[in-house]
Amino acid sequence: MGIISLVLCTSMGLFSLTSQRKKAISPFVFFYFFWDFILLLSVLNLYEIYLPSDKAYFYIDLMLVSFFMGMMLRTSLGKKIVLRKYGFKHTPTHTPNKINFRIFYLLAFLSFFFLIKDGFQVLKFFESGIPLWQIRNWSLAPAGTNNPIMSSRSFVEEVIRTVILEPFGNVMTPMTCYYFMVKRNDKNSRFIFLITIVQLVLSSAIGGGGRLGFL
Repeated sequence: MGIISLVLCTSMGLFSLTSQRKKAISPFVFFYFFWDFILLLSVLNLYEIYLPSDKAYFYIDLMLVSFFMGMMLRTSLGKKIVLRKYGFKHTPTHTPNKINFRIFYLLAFLSFFFLIKDGFQVLKFFESGIPLWQIRNWSLAPAGTNNPIMSSRSFVEEVIRTVILEPFGNVMTPMTCYYFMVKRNDKNSRFIFLITIVQLVLSSAIGGGGRLGFL
């Protein structure tokens, strides 16, 4: 199953390379060849570590195909749809990149709210003698897991965290770096930079790790 996933990923990577006018720095190309590298190491199993199950490979294949379909849809349309007050409007793809700062600040506020909530939980568990590694394992567990942290979250809260705040946290750092370095004269650039630093510090301290964002 791993070899099938590797061949599938390589094929879609080569297709994305040709469809993007042979631009090797395209995010589509980088995505597929990054997963090529991961799948190759998994198939080689150089150090005889735990092998993924066929179900795990199936989910990886599903992700790769879904990403490929999104790439093809974006390439074929050549336009993006922008939501306006009274409906949808087609606009050219190459429009200036702008951040909706109201949405950014709203999501940052929600992120801080849940981080502070988690912080009180972590402090409570730590004072009761529970080691940090155990608290971290609880916080990283998938939704629905029976542990003190996950059991304290409602379904709505878990949906907000998983569907909205986690993707926002993933794009927050590179988006802020771009805005701070390329558009430094913008009045919001330093403020969102400060917000991002605080978010990284809080998430790292409360989560017991997460140093990738700083790198």
